Amino acid sequence: MKTIQNLFLASTLVLGSQVALAEADSVLIEVGVQRVFVPLNGYDDNDTVEVVIDGYLPNSCYTLEQHVVERNAEDNSFSIKQYAVQQMGGLCAESNSEDPRLTTLVPYTNTIVLGKVDAGSYKVEFTPDRVSTQNRAFNVTQAPVTTIDTLPYAMVTNVQISDLVQSGNHIAAEISGTLNNSCYHFNDTVRVEKVDDVLVVLPTITVDMSQPCLMFVRTFSKTVDLGAYSADRYLLHVRSMNGKSLNRVFSVVDAVN
Repeated sequence: MKTIQNLFLASTLVLGSQVALAEADSVLIEVGVQRVFVPLNGYDDNDTVEVVIDGYLPNSCYTLEQHVVERNAEDNSFSIKQYAVQQMGGLCAESNSEDPRLTTLVPYTNTIVLGKVDAGSYKVEFTPDRVSTQNRAFNVTQAPVTTIDTLPYAMVTNVQISDLVQSGNHIAAEISGTLNNSCYHFNDTVRVEKVDDVLVVLPTITVDMSQPCLMFVRTFSKTVDLGAYSADRYLLHVRSMNGKSLNRVFSVVDAVN
C-alpha cells in the first residue's frame, strides 16, 4: 500500500508536459513547489530579496534543473516554476519496478533570487499540484540608511543544523565565518526572530575604531539557540555581510512512541 500511495503522490508532483531534450532518454518537466519560505518582514528596498522553495521530486530518476520567475508589476506578484530532468533509460524505464529508487520521493530545496524591489507588499505564487495555486506574502520596507545593510552583519560563510529535530527539543544552529578587519568584533548576542515557519538569524558585528584598523582575516563561530517548536517544516534564514543570506530547511517531527 505504501508503494501505491507514493506512486500516486509522485504523479501529482509532476505538473507540466514533457519536453524532450537532446538526449532521447531524458525529458524536461515542471514539478510541483510544495512550499515557499520567505520572511514576512525583514527585507528593505536596498536588500537582495531571496525566497526558498521546497518540494519533492517523484523519485531518483529526476534531477533538479532550471527555474523560471515571472513578475507581474500590476499586482506586485512573482510566479515561480521549477523544472527537473526526468531520465527515461535504464532502470528509470522500468516504471513498475519495486526498486526503492523508483518509489521514494526525493526532497529538494532551491534558493530563488528575486533581486532588489521597491518598498511595498508582495506575494509569491506557486503550484504544489495539478489543481491548486497558492501564494506567500512578504513586505519590503524603505531602508532607513543607504548602505547595503541597515545592520552591520558578520560575514557568515557556513551554517550547520540538524535536518531532523524532535518537537519539544531546543534547536541549535552553528554559524561560522570570517572577520576581515581588526576593527570588526562579532557580537556575542545573536538576535533570532520567528515569524510563522521562518527563523531569521541576525549575526551582527561592532566596529571599534579606537585603534588603527588592520586588514587581516580571523574566524569566528557561534552556537545559536533557536528555541523549541512544534512539528512542521522550517526555514533557517541567516543574514550575512555581503547583502545576501544563507538558508537551510529542516523538519521538526513528533517523537515516535
